[in-house]
Amino acid sequence: MIKVSILCLTYNHEKYIKQALDSFLMQKTNFDFEVLIHDDASTDKTPQIIKQYQKKYPNIIKPIFSKYNKYSKGIRDLAIKYLLPKAKGKYIAVCDGDDYWIDKNKLQLQVNYLDKNKNCSIVFHAVKWVFENKEEPDRIFPKCLNLKEYNFQNLLKGNYIQPCSVMYRKENFINIPRIDFALVDWFVNLYHASKGKIGYIDKIMSVYRKHKNGQWWNAYKNLRMHIKKYGLEMIKMFYNLYKLYGQDKNNKNIIFSHINYVVNNFIEIDEKQKTNFFERFVIKYPKIAIELSKTNQKILIKLLEINKYNNISKLLIFSHSSQFGGSERSLLELIDELLEMGVLIMVILPSDGPLKKLLDERPVVTEIINYCWWARVKNTPDEIKINENSNSFSSLLDALPKIKLFNPDIVYTNTVSIPWGALTSILINKPHIWHIREFGKSDHNLYFDLEEKETKKFINAASNYVITNSKAVADFYSDFINKNKIITAYNYISIPQSLLKEKPTIEVYKNKKNIKLLILGTIMPSKGQLDAVVATNLLLKKKYNIELAIVGAIADKNYYQKISEFIEKNKLKEKIHISEFVNNPYPIINLADIVLNCSVNEAFGRTTVEAMLLKKAVIATKSGGTTELIKNNQNGLLYKSGNFKELAEKIEYLINNKHKIRELGKNAYKFVKIYITKKNYGGKIYKILKMAKKQRPIFEKFNLLTKAFNKSFENKIQKLQFQLNSLNSQNLQLTQQLQQQQAYIQNLEAQLKTINSLIAQNIQLKTQIQETKIKINNLESQLNIIKSAKFFKLWQGYCNVIKLLKLKKE
Repeated sequence: MIKVSILCLTYNHEKYIKQALDSFLMQKTNFDFEVLIHDDASTDKTPQIIKQYQKKYPNIIKPIFSKYNKYSKGIRDLAIKYLLPKAKGKYIAVCDGDDYWIDKNKLQLQVNYLDKNKNCSIVFHAVKWVFENKEEPDRIFPKCLNLKEYNFQNLLKGNYIQPCSVMYRKENFINIPRIDFALVDWFVNLYHASKGKIGYIDKIMSVYRKHKNGQWWNAYKNLRMHIKKYGLEMIKMFYNLYKLYGQDKNNKNIIFSHINYVVNNFIEIDEKQKTNFFERFVIKYPKIAIELSKTNQKILIKLLEINKYNNISKLLIFSHSSQFGGSERSLLELIDELLEMGVLIMVILPSDGPLKKLLDERPVVTEIINYCWWARVKNTPDEIKINENSNSFSSLLDALPKIKLFNPDIVYTNTVSIPWGALTSILINKPHIWHIREFGKSDHNLYFDLEEKETKKFINAASNYVITNSKAVADFYSDFINKNKIITAYNYISIPQSLLKEKPTIEVYKNKKNIKLLILGTIMPSKGQLDAVVATNLLLKKKYNIELAIVGAIADKNYYQKISEFIEKNKLKEKIHISEFVNNPYPIINLADIVLNCSVNEAFGRTTVEAMLLKKAVIATKSGGTTELIKNNQNGLLYKSGNFKELAEKIEYLINNKHKIRELGKNAYKFVKIYITKKNYGGKIYKILKMAKKQRPIFEKFNLLTKAFNKSFENKIQKLQFQLNSLNSQNLQLTQQLQQQQAYIQNLEAQLKTINSLIAQNIQLKTQIQETKIKINNLESQLNIIKSAKFFKLWQGYCNVIKLLKLKKE
């Protein structure tokens, strides 16, 4: 049993291939191995030598001889694409035909290491660099890394694993991304290093030959030459690494430092040799370019000069939503097409959401500005409208410096529900394109702040071009919009196989044997789900084995309640299932036999096209843009909106004529493939962008816009002015009252001051009186004493007189 597959790439290795093959064959192992060789159409004797070895060792040497040189056609992952699928080994060793091994135990040592270390995904060893022309002495690589351990992040800083030294686990090649860029070996090493630890055997067991025919033979001393040749491919590799591993901040910083180095070289090469490497880099990776410009002044200056190239357009897109409904899907598909055409894109979103996450995966700049719609449900109070519009405009002004830094050529608004793209085009004096994807009231129950007539006038005045997603929408707006401005471009829709292969995230049908009906879309009256429910009930009463799945977010709770009550009343829960909105509807569409579009007035019908692409029979309403997609009884069936009996008859016809289901599905698929194409969508819009870029901005029409706004808001302004005058009058009265109260308070304060003074005087008098009383008491005491002394003297004198009188008598 083969345990190791050796992958070997050769091209004009006549001088070296024998030494390489002999080094493989000398390996001493306790297991079997094989040598898979891809010769890329060598023009020397390399193929003949390989055939000789194949003849001698048929069970080991297994070559593939290419008829043309694939590397020159841009195919870089030759070993992965052509050799790996044929590999039988558990482990994969690599060595190109101009390198060779010098240790007969190399394979055994590496296999032992991986067998023992199950958490290790890759193992390598040191190699000797040998310079064939002897201009440099031999050296050991890698040398003196001084790393405590070998891991993904230090490998990301620089590749220290030579291809002829490495062994991988084959299982880790599963799901490896397509590699169509240079530095294949480094990318593959990093991909495997992300799966587990890196092992190192401290032993020199291979030779990496440096010669003039080698791809990177003198890159170590003349990297600029290789950047000129492979620089864009290098950046492509780093960009792929960024998508895979850039969520980690440290990884992102390392990756961007590599890109920054290459781009700085591009700028220097362009200045010296008049090349356009920087321009080509910006076309392919505008988001990366803008990200680098935040910290690199040189790149910022070059980026702002990019408008001098006529084949580059910078587009500023305003999206009405950050969710991922039909309009957002169509916008994302348009962005993908425009990116392929080299358009630089900045997208303005009203909030974070699923669309932003998808945009972040693309080379697109995103900015969040909190703004509202100018189309709402009918009962929204005027005060709320005015406040929301005012706050939105304020947020727009705050973001204007960033928008001016991007310096777009054109401003594009997605859907009719927001005016902020148009206003921005006026503020920065740029042409504006308005892409209308809806009617408004009849399909989404929306009412415009400016009213319908004034809104149409505003769109006409504020747009260089108006794109509609159907002729029906174009006709609806053409009464007030210049017909020369209106261009219809049907949304291109593609269904990725990866999404189609996913399993449904919700269970929508219970019995596989039933005829399965499906209606997709937001649950609201304009989408007509009740038509489908009532029609299904009629058919169930006729004992047809059918099920209906309704899939969509609930926008109108009353309408949803009405549908639910009908299902409950008629005991239809086992046959009609309502499910929430799903991001990936394709697996569910694939389960259905018949897809229904019951919209009162559909502008385009994205789900209709998706069903047609999946070869499903579609029954839709005879209204709006749907009639441009469905030709009755050719690629689908049509019925009158609201006529559920007619809808039931159409479904019954298909149930009884199952061949017609297949026929309509096939015809629907053919129709979509002819008319719903990239050329008719992104290609047409790209031409519109080029035309708009040559036109003058709509700034000169500002007076018309002012009139449109003034006329529509005149009554509101008068009401506000009346309220303001009333408030001013009330304010005057309150001011007078306040003045009177202030005078009264001042008078009270004066009185209080007098009272406080009197109180102070009273306290002082009381103190004086108290002191006086004390003095009087003292005087009285003294007086009493005096009186007492005087009385004593009088009494003493009286006694003396009495004595004298007695003496006289005697």
